[in-house]
Amino acid sequence: MESLTITQSSAGHLRQLNRKIGDLNIECQQLNNKIMVFNNGIHQLIPTDQIIMIQSESNYSKIFLADGAKIMTSKTLKSWQNAIDNPKLIRIHASYLIHQDHIVSIDKKEHEISLTGSCSAKYGRDQAKYVSHILCHKSRIKSIQT
Repeated sequence: MESLTITQSSAGHLRQLNRKIGDLNIECQQLNNKIMVFNNGIHQLIPTDQIIMIQSESNYSKIFLADGAKIMTSKTLKSWQNAIDNPKLIRIHASYLIHQDHIVSIDKKEHEISLTGSCSAKYGRDQAKYVSHILCHKSRIKSIQT
């Protein structure tokens, strides 16, 4: 039998090929407005409108779904933000990416947004004007100003 040896240049080519495959996967996800999530050994295709929010947990992210499911992923919040092409998913804080359609109320005093599924996300003071401008124009959102 012949032995297979991988040279450094071959390994470099494999890494490059894997990056290109990853880029193509991201492009396909953007086209379909879905994301591919690896969860418990299974790849799941999730429509982005089913995402309530994505919360950063160090170098991991937790995805909260409309059906109540929570999925821990090994991708960073920034990775998800770059991979998801949906203008309704907005970054309101270093730790949160939320879906506008799942907003229930905004507490301006506490800098907190309540979302469907009993989820909530804090936003920074520096984001307060942005949050008010982008989100409060929606008539269905109740803004709490105490």
